[in-house]
Amino acid sequence: MEDSPETLTLQYSDPKNKKALACELNNHQQVNSMNQCICIQGQCTVNISGHNNYSGDASFNFRVRNEEGRWSDWGKANLKVWPTNDLPVSQNYTFN
Repeated sequence: MEDSPETLTLQYSDPKNKKALACELNNHQQVNSMNQCICIQGQCTVNISGHNNYSGDASFNFRVRNEEGRWSDWGKANLKVWPTNDLPVSQNYTFN
């Protein structure tokens, strides 16, 4: 997840078994959302990527809106960003 986004499914429950129609994210810590949070037939997903060249703990907050238009409390997603073995980068040099 360090250099490329991962699609995450957000977990929620509704006491009336209502499906989520929308979701929001905030308070990103060491991660970026690559698109808006999307809910389709009650399943909410978002593409998340770790900050460039960062590895370690990360998190973001999310909430969902159900079919009755009610927003949930904010939940927190805790993640671990694993390092990616980046390829070496060569540069052009001129020697005299």
